[in-house]
Amino acid sequence: GRLNSNSVVLHGSLDSSSGISIPLDLSQATSYSLFPGQVVALDCHNPSGARLVASKMYDGALMPGAKCSLEPGVTLTVMTACGPFTTTDSVSTEPLDDVLKEIEKVRPDVAILIGPFLDLKNNAATSSDVSFGTQFVNIIKSIEEKVKEMETNVYLVPSARDAVGYPVYPQPPFPWANTFAPNIIPVSDPCVLDIAGVRLAVTSTDVLFHLGKEEISFPPRNGDRMSRLASHLLQQGSMYPLSPPSEDVNLDLERVEQYALLDESPHIMLLPSDLASFVREVGDTAVLTPG
Repeated sequence: GRLNSNSVVLHGSLDSSSGISIPLDLSQATSYSLFPGQVVALDCHNPSGARLVASKMYDGALMPGAKCSLEPGVTLTVMTACGPFTTTDSVSTEPLDDVLKEIEKVRPDVAILIGPFLDLKNNAATSSDVSFGTQFVNIIKSIEEKVKEMETNVYLVPSARDAVGYPVYPQPPFPWANTFAPNIIPVSDPCVLDIAGVRLAVTSTDVLFHLGKEEISFPPRNGDRMSRLASHLLQQGSMYPLSPPSEDVNLDLERVEQYALLDESPHIMLLPSDLASFVREVGDTAVLTPG
């Protein structure tokens, strides 16, 4: 069932306590924000040996900020857009064409396109007589035609909803990378990009929505919820700290430790979500949700 204030259990690590768990009483805690899988620091007392009574929960420390090596006076222009890039009931790429026209007009240094590109939730794509591979290649070709003569580097971030690729988190880059134009660069989900000394962390997985469904917070409506959800990633040092994960996510725990942990706070985090779009400053990190 969903986590609530009466069902919280503190689970020890294998090293410290052989993985033993104990109920956690939050009735005396003045404030808390908790989700399954969170690493916490608490002031507790143990009156009976059957449960820990928490009096204070400490806010997690943000990861140390990344150093910015962008040269003084240099302006870096980055555009980002999140799929699906087709209309909801057809394979028409009008939304993608609109994005590409904007890229052609602005000519940014970098464009980050976040999947899904060929959306498994689009019935027109899944019922088409054309193979997924061919549909996907046609989408990439339409991107290439617009950007191959430009100096803009285009990064393609895959999604678990893409009909091609590997729907496991962390997700490797799209296949067929050697057939793309040199300035079209497929990357993994999640990834941390170093662009002229500015570090951008990106994931196409809707981690904010998943955290929002599972998190409990007290007192109710305390502070800015979007900033709090985003801060969990920076405090836990992970692009997907929720455990167990949402049923929508096929989580490879070993690969998460290799490819989805953060050793420092990036300058920018791109976290597309079904939640309303927003920009927040969390510590020294600008968190952007493009919708």
